Amino acid sequence: LSAVLMVAAAPLFAQTGSTVSTDTPAARAPLPNDSLAIARRYAMWTWTNQVDSLMAHSPASERTAENRQQMVDGIAQMQSRVGNEMALVEERWVRRNGNRQYWRVATFSDFIDEPVVLRIVIAPNGEMIGMGLNPLSRVPPIDAEP
Repeated sequence: LSAVLMVAAAPLFAQTGSTVSTDTPAARAPLPNDSLAIARRYAMWTWTNQVDSLMAHSPASERTAENRQQMVDGIAQMQSRVGNEMALVEERWVRRNGNRQYWRVATFSDFIDEPVVLRIVIAPNGEMIGMGLNPLSRVPPIDAEP
């Protein structure tokens, strides 16, 4: 099941021009003061299938019917693999590919091998610019902090 779960680790929608590059000063821009509340809200919307809310907080250029359907399908796939969140283990911020990511580590009802990490990529303006899901032992590498 671990290998199958990694399939859902791809972004739920395209990350085009709105993604912050590590080559720009914006890559190191701070997140909004309420970024933890924003990230928790995005996680809740994910697990309660509130795709329209997630899309409304994505870059305007990404709010297409195709990306919406990709998000619907991706969330359904994630939920079918892990089930319901049972207990929060840890939440933390990391930097990956120059962007800040909220990592929500939790245990789930249908994936009992190990905790699972919901990764939500948040831009300095608070928009959600990506999302992924991995078993804790298979999270992608993070950037070295200076």
